[in-house]
Amino acid sequence: MCQDSTGSTTSVAAVADINPATYKPSETAPTDVAEKAAQFVEKVALDNTHGYSQARRNGSPDYDCSSLVYYSITQGAGHALTAKTAFSTHSMYQVLTSSGYEHFTWSGKWKNAPQELKRGDIIVNASTHTETYLGGGLFGGARHATPSGIEDGRPGDQGTGGDEEIGISKAISGGLTDVYRYTGQENATPTNPTGGSAVTAASMTGCSTQETGSGDTTAVSAIVPENLTHASPADARAYAKSLMPHYGWNTDDSDSGEFGCLVWLWNHESGWRWNADNPTSDAYGIPQSLPGSKMASVASDWKDNAGTQIVWGLTYIKGRYKTPCSAKAFWLSHHWY
Repeated sequence: MCQDSTGSTTSVAAVADINPATYKPSETAPTDVAEKAAQFVEKVALDNTHGYSQARRNGSPDYDCSSLVYYSITQGAGHALTAKTAFSTHSMYQVLTSSGYEHFTWSGKWKNAPQELKRGDIIVNASTHTETYLGGGLFGGARHATPSGIEDGRPGDQGTGGDEEIGISKAISGGLTDVYRYTGQENATPTNPTGGSAVTAASMTGCSTQETGSGDTTAVSAIVPENLTHASPADARAYAKSLMPHYGWNTDDSDSGEFGCLVWLWNHESGWRWNADNPTSDAYGIPQSLPGSKMASVASDWKDNAGTQIVWGLTYIKGRYKTPCSAKAFWLSHHWY
């Protein structure tokens, strides 16, 4: 069982693939940032004073899966990220691609890792889990409390071998197909990642030729303000549109297009107002989260930041309805979604 602060769960096979006493990485990362981040993950995984916890996810002393990745970059590598507090798997895309990481996809099969990944690559399933590739077919990550779940009430790692709360192994959960690799370039979206299989710009999550006509995400990010606190409805819609490919949706704004369905849905729910408040139901924000505090799973600024609300809302739609148009169809029958 693995769960980060978003509240999502996934399973990771328990396999002990290393001897902690003799473990040494089999390769070196292509950049200093990636190498130091990988070393941080290894150091934490091999130190049983650190375990899995959501309540203590700031490294004092424990982590969850996404906070371990965050601190491996900010503390281990000393690289500043646009997020000032530990992100969740839901918000990693925007933070990493604006902080020097390129994004692409890989097969997600651990046996293919040596051919497709490089040491220091971050692999993610935005709905569930994230790990760091350490080279030699091995991955490191914060996976679960022991014996199971998200919290055991005790600091440090209570597990051993394949039951370690934070461990290094070949086993990874399914769906970890998004990859972030540090290159030093913001919004980097290579059409053929050097360490992986060929991926076209149109097929990559987070970059689509439908969005700008050229497959260049910078054209979209240029119209989206960096600070979405108290954002206008127009700015909120622009930000949501920029995220559509990340969830596998098109940006067609017609009545039958996925973005068009999203615009319709949230026009009816909130008018795309960050402070839309339903006093009778306690629903809040652009997606009308019920209650609004659910959006804290993405970030603590959920009451004011339209970006936080949108990431939560899109992830909710993806998990429950698969697409905005399916959510719209449900709304038309029930007048809620």
